[in-house]
This record gives sequence, structure tokens and C-alpha cells, in this order.
Amino acid sequence: MDKILTITMEQGVLLIQLIIAHIIADFALQSDKMAKDKKWFNREMLMHISIVFMLAFILSKSWLLALVVAILHYVTDGIKKYFENKTWTVEKKISQIKLFSFDQLAHLLEILLVWILFSKIDSKTLLKVYELFSDFNFVLILVGYLIAIFPVGYLVGYATKSYKNSGGSDNNKGGMIIGIFE
Repeated sequence: MDKILTITMEQGVLLIQLIIAHIIADFALQSDKMAKDKKWFNREMLMHISIVFMLAFILSKSWLLALVVAILHYVTDGIKKYFENKTWTVEKKISQIKLFSFDQLAHLLEILLVWILFSKIDSKTLLKVYELFSDFNFVLILVGYLIAIFPVGYLVGYATKSYKNSGGSDNNKGGMIIGIFE
């Protein structure tokens, strides 16, 4: 029982709000064109980071927290764009899925850092989080989810690649493959 993680309702709500803001900003409100055309200093990046700021502010009701989230998000997206545009990245075939995974992991770590700082998580709670990652059952479940989300998602994309733009019965085969992986 001593490994139970205890946080207040407000702390838990803030973490969920930050995750929701991120998901909406990076997936629901960021178009493919915006994601593709973002650069360190351009309109698409400014628009995206403004959306990140506004959502974090609306949900958290803290302009300072929203500003920190937006700045960290900007730096992470800028670094990702830097690596996407490097010749050696293309030559060594660092895949888009790896860059995407790095980007999302970095955003998750940023969210956790901001959450810890702004919700005043104490060292005792941080120690319990550390202990949680030493618990066999928790780590086993986490690994299962991570495998189901990332490698399987990649495999589904790879396995259905040839069916992507085909018509007719090939789409049914692609759907069957997705069903098998599910």
C-alpha cells in the first residue's frame, strides 16, 4: 500500500488539462499543411504555438503556465523541424515515425515537468512516482501499452501501405489486416 501515488484532485485535473490541450493542439487543430510547413520563424509555427498557448491558458486558467508550455512546445517543434530538414537525417533514413515519437515523448516530458512545477508536487510524491516505475506489474502493463501503441501502429501502417491508394477489394484486405492487429 505504500506505493500508492497520492495527488490532489486539483493536481490530477491540471495534468489531464495539459494533456488534453496538447492532444487538441497537436492533432485536432493542427492541419497536415501546418505540420509540414512549420519552420522556426514562420506563420504556421506562430499559429500552432498560439493555439498551444490559448488551449493551455483556457484549460489551466494560468497565463504563466500557458506561456511556459508554449515556449517549450515551440523549442521541441523547432528542434524536430531542424532534424527533418538535415541532409544526414534523410541519408541515414531516420524515419518520420522516429521523429514523431521523439517529438511526442518530448512534449509529454514537458507536460510532466510543467505539471510538477506548477502544481507544487512535493519530493515525497516524486519518490512514489519513482517507486511506481520499480513495480513489476505497473511496468509490465506500461510496456504492453507502449508496444500496442507504437510498434504495432507502425506495423499496421507498414502492412497496409500497399492498400492505401488502391480501390475495391484491396481496401477490404487492408481493413482485415488492421482487424488482425487490433
